[in-house]
Amino acid sequence: MDSTRNTVRAPVREAAGRPHADVTATDDPAVETTRAAIARVAARQFLEAGYGPTTMRGIAAELGIDPSLVIHHFKSKENLLLSILGPTPTVLDALDGPRETLGRRILEALLVSVGEGSLRFFAILTQVSDSEAVRARLREVFDEALIGPLRARLPHPDADLRARLAAAALRGLLYSIAIVEDDALTADGMPALIDRYAPAVQALLD
Repeated sequence: MDSTRNTVRAPVREAAGRPHADVTATDDPAVETTRAAIARVAARQFLEAGYGPTTMRGIAAELGIDPSLVIHHFKSKENLLLSILGPTPTVLDALDGPRETLGRRILEALLVSVGEGSLRFFAILTQVSDSEAVRARLREVFDEALIGPLRARLPHPDADLRARLAAAALRGLLYSIAIVEDDALTADGMPALIDRYAPAVQALLD
């Protein structure tokens, strides 16, 4: 492998519906490019294969780089997973618009616009939920991407509690679909599920 191995030239596909890579900025464009490429490939491999089968060596092999370079940037597979956790723009966009339809828009973003990728990534995170670092990062993501913006939109004195209850309702639904695999929930399709569930979420936001 030549001296240019720190720069990944091949384009890396962006898998729709997963959290965007949270890449730490550096002053070195080559390092930044390599970190971003590793994060993107890792996110797709986590999504397609799950947390267990995904390896630092496999990520490096797909990029054509030495595994030590992946370790250099991210130290461990858990750190690599933590680095790519973050809100998707689709969910953030759903928070804009009339408050009267906020519950429905969030559900549509999670279950339709983001869709299967969101559910599968949620399932992957549950596989490593015994990690305090992962749990802490998930709390941060929900606080930054959902609870905080929701709280800011609500005029109620108990806005924080309402926002947290709405987030809990959304997590519960994702858990039932992605982990419990309760197919009866989606038997009539996602639009029908949203029609039935949106009023319950919206009631917490009205």
